[in-house]
Amino acid sequence: MTDLIVEADGGSRGNPGIAGAGALVRDAEGRILATTAVPLGKASNNVAEYTGLIEGLRLAAALNPAAQVEVRMDSKLVVEQMSGRWKIKHEDMKRLAQEAKQILPNSQVSYTWIPREQNGDADRLSNEAMDASAAGTSWDPSTSAIKIDPAGGEDNSGQSTTEHTEQAIIQRIAEAHDQVLQQRKRLEELVASRAAAVSSAREAGISPMQIADELGISADAVRRMLS
Repeated sequence: MTDLIVEADGGSRGNPGIAGAGALVRDAEGRILATTAVPLGKASNNVAEYTGLIEGLRLAAALNPAAQVEVRMDSKLVVEQMSGRWKIKHEDMKRLAQEAKQILPNSQVSYTWIPREQNGDADRLSNEAMDASAAGTSWDPSTSAIKIDPAGGEDNSGQSTTEHTEQAIIQRIAEAHDQVLQQRKRLEELVASRAAAVSSAREAGISPMQIADELGISADAVRRMLS
């Protein structure tokens, strides 16, 4: 079952040339929940297409990191490469594909090719990004032709998309903080354990070099523990 639909596009006027990427997220009913457009300066068309994908996945992950997401693009190259049916040979494409895969697990994302005429909203966003890129400005969502659906901007609890996104970001920060604390605790336990082992070995008359060999640490580290 698909929870969110990402539509993404990118383009370059010159290939490489003035480039931009655009993406939007729809709910299962087709309402637009979030949009973005990214001016890229000078870049190739493929880089712009992949950037659109990445930005679309980021929007979806911010809305619901557990969602089943269907990505729809008119780029046959990106769809086939990300689906694993075509090999990725270019190093820039490999890097961007890897970045996209790290946003959401593969099990949560599927890819569908659609004709260009069915990808008009994402194409419009990418053109707005290219216009901003050509003007040397940032994209202004308030002037965009593609608007978030007011009805789709709230979930069943009455929360707006912005509020939902902010809560998801706060949750990620909290989870990252907890991971850091857990890693620090494990490190402290390891240091304490090694220090106790070094002290016991020293009392038994074992040399710092022998202790270092046993624990797999440097002799200098052993000496610091004993000082």
